This record gives sequence, C-alpha cells and structure tokens, in this order.
Amino acid sequence: AGQGMAPPKFKDLGKKGNDLLGEDYDFDHKFEVKSKLANGIEIKSTIKQSAKDGMLSAVLEGKKNVMNMDCTLKTTHQMEPSLAVEHSKLLPGLKLRLDTDSKLNSTLSADYKLDNLMITSKVNPAKANIDIDAAFGLGSLNAGVKTAYNYGKGSLATPEISAEFKVDAYSVQVGCKNFGESISGVVHTEISKGTEVALSFEQTSKNKSTDLNLAVGAAWQIDKDSSFKAKVDKDAMMCVSYVQQVRPDLKIKVAGQIQAAKLTAGNAHRFGITALWNM
Repeated sequence: AGQGMAPPKFKDLGKKGNDLLGEDYDFDHKFEVKSKLANGIEIKSTIKQSAKDGMLSAVLEGKKNVMNMDCTLKTTHQMEPSLAVEHSKLLPGLKLRLDTDSKLNSTLSADYKLDNLMITSKVNPAKANIDIDAAFGLGSLNAGVKTAYNYGKGSLATPEISAEFKVDAYSVQVGCKNFGESISGVVHTEISKGTEVALSFEQTSKNKSTDLNLAVGAAWQIDKDSSFKAKVDKDAMMCVSYVQQVRPDLKIKVAGQIQAAKLTAGNAHRFGITALWNM
C-alpha cells in the first residue's frame, strides 16, 4: 500500500516541462519496427541515419520474460551485443537491472520506491564508481539530491540538488549544480485542454563570466491522432515537431530546426523524420 504515492525519480523532477522542450525534436532519419512472436519474444529493429554525420546504423533487439526476469538482448550492425536483465519481483518497490556490454563490462542498477521516497543507484565496477540519488515527496513539493562516489579514488562528487513544486496546472522546478555554478529550472503549465507551454533557463557562472540560456515552447494536441510542438531559444534557434498517428500501427514524426539569426548556408538548419511501425 502507498507504493503509488512515491515521488518521481530525481531525473524526472520537472519532467513535463523538460519533455515539452526536449522530446520529439529528433533530426535523425529513423525507421523502427516492433513485433511480437508467438513464443512471446518482442522484436524491435531500428535503422537510423545520423543528422550529425550522415552515417547509417542499425540495431536489432529481442526481449522476453524468463523466470520473472525481463531479458533484453541487443546487437548493432557492427556486431556489438549487449544484454540487460531486469527483475522487479524480489521485494515490493524494488527493481534491479544488470547491463552487460560486448566487452563484458557490467553495471548494476537498483530503484527502490517507498512511501514518499524514491532511491536510484548504479554501480560501475569498471570505473569503480557508484551513482546514487534520492527524491522525497511532501504534499505539493518533491525534492532530491544526487551525487556519486568513486571508491577507487575515495572521492565524492559535488552534490546536485533539485526541487519541484506543483499547484493546480502549474509546476516549477529549480536545480543547482556545483554549489551554484549552474542554476537551472523549468516552468510548465497547461493553458487549456490540449495546450501546454513551458519555459526553461540555465545560468552558468565560471571564471568570473556568466552565461544565461533561455528557451520557451508550446505544444498543441490538434486531435486524438496528431500534435504539434514548437520552441525557440535565446539564440533564435527555432524547432518544430509534428506527430501523426497515421493508423493504429503506424506513427510518423517530423521535426525541423532553423537558425533564424543566420539564414545562410552552412548553419544549423536540420530536418528529421521518424516512422514507428507496430506490427
């Protein structure tokens, strides 16, 4: 009882605003196919052309539940296999995950959800490092702290803190890194049904100089099958995204980016299209 009342993970504080300003702005060209075999194995195939260098890549992924464990085997076009095993039946609220790459390097992750508390951690033996964060909830306030410990060097990373306050249709998240060297935040609200706006900021202070980054965006749910998003930052970088559920098994995403301050060749203009097919 009460497990559903746990706060979000530390990384998900401010998630609605961050998703509005970050998700669906994908400028790669990608085709993804998902299917499920009769024996229960879920197959996902992805072919992608990178927007950065134009290189083609492919990933084949198979997932199956074995003895209460979700096992996912993934390989790339360069034959670099990886295996992920997830178990969430040992204790209520506890999820364990073991990831192993092609070089047999492994990481062990644990998420533990309690009433008003969410703890996540990851151990990387190859780097002798432990990442850990915790978030707690108190009414309309969720707050958390994140750090890392390198047991090879005996060093503790500078803690990162974050807090999110929600009231009615508004949410405000503020975070701080390196004892104030970086302060960031995001404000999100739903103006009306299907219409959302968000504003993000990040101020970094280093070597007696201060830099402020701003971005504002909006999302519109046009109808049950289509949506449109747009955002712009302080450097006049404009991004738009359109998502269309063409039919129940096919979704198309189109995204574009324009550097409005430099409408010349060799700038940051980009265009991407993604097709997601569930067979």
